[in-house]
Parts: sequence; structure tokens; C-alpha cells
Amino acid sequence: MPLVIGSYPITDYGCAHKSLSIAKTDGLSYILLDLKYKGPRGDLKALTSNEWGNSIVGVLSNLQTNTLDAEIEWAMHMGIPAIIFPPCPMMHEEEKHANFNRMLHAAALKVSGSSTSIWLSVPFSPTESCYASVQSALAACDTASVIGLNLHFPPGYKHPLPSTLVHLNRMFGLNVKGVTLPTDLFLTNKKGYPTLSKTMQVVSEYLMRRGGDRLRWVISGPPAYS
Repeated sequence: MPLVIGSYPITDYGCAHKSLSIAKTDGLSYILLDLKYKGPRGDLKALTSNEWGNSIVGVLSNLQTNTLDAEIEWAMHMGIPAIIFPPCPMMHEEEKHANFNRMLHAAALKVSGSSTSIWLSVPFSPTESCYASVQSALAACDTASVIGLNLHFPPGYKHPLPSTLVHLNRMFGLNVKGVTLPTDLFLTNKKGYPTLSKTMQVVSEYLMRRGGDRLRWVISGPPAYS
């Protein structure tokens, strides 16, 4: 099964074309693009409509209402297929969680009916609080079908394998669309090539079985190998 893999760090408009060319040379499928407006978007014409629609994933810069609306509208206008939404606060942060849910709901309504979907970033941990907070955020949206999850494994992830697999199974019931792995999870094998620990190999194999070819992967962090 071929993996569809994208790359961090997030690039800005001024170097999107160059970054995509490098990513393609490295065998990657797409890049993540910061949607924050920084002046004239010089790469608008440097990228083709096919590249905007297949090789770019947008990343929201913040959750301020005016900025949020403008960034989502621009991503929809350019035909960007997915936008990464910031993580939701935990449920015990009641006011922050409720405000976040309203913003996520408004964003879901905005993209509904377009070719753009939302990937909700989830710093994954095999805990009930992580699952419950995400489930609550999705339940607050009437158009949850346009929202998928991007599970972000934190640097140095070392939770036990059994609990990890149990909670990953639960997360897939909430529409997992992507997985982010930081470069520091990769080790060096005897031949000098990057590899994952045995635990993360099992986790990755499980993710590939459950997600199939629809699952999108992101490698984040500074390059560990040249």
C-alpha cells in the first residue's frame, strides 16, 4: 500500500513552490501551508490548480474570528482539500472548550458543501480525557461529516502498546483522516537508516490496516537524516 506522506515545517506563501518541489524530489506527496496572510501571495500563479487541490494542506494560524473566516474562505477559493484546525481544549477547561466548539461548528458550516474539509488536530494520548474532549467537540457540530481527525503523536511517545491500540480503535470511530509522527520517534538501525521502535512499528501497522489508503501521514520536526 503506497503511503501518502506530507511534510512539516509549515511553509509560507513565498516559498510554497520551492518547498513543494523539494518535497516531491524527496518522495513526499504534499506540504503543509500556513494560511496566515503575510502580504501578496506570490506563489498563487507558481502552483497549478491541480497542485493546490492535491499537494497542499492548509494550517490555520489562530482562532480569532476575523482571521479564521478569512483563512477558511481563501482555502476554499483555492480548492485546498483540507485545513488543519488547532487542538481542542480539554473538557475541564469548560469556557475554553465551549468557545472552541462554537468556532469549530462555525467552520464546519462554512466548508459544508465545498471541496474543503477540516482535520482537527489531536495530540494523541491513550486517556479518557483525550477521547472525551474530542468526542464532545465533534458532537457540538451538526456537520461533523466534514471533520476528520489528525492524530499527532507527541515527541518521545512511550505509552504502553495495549492502551494505545485500545484508544486508537476508539478514535477511528470518530473519523481519523491523518497521522502526524515527529522525527524524533525515528531511530537509526544497524545499516544507518531511520526506523521506528518495535512498539511504534506495531502502532503504524495498525494505523495502516485501519486507515487504508485514505489515511494521510505527516512527518513533523527538524530533519534527522540527510
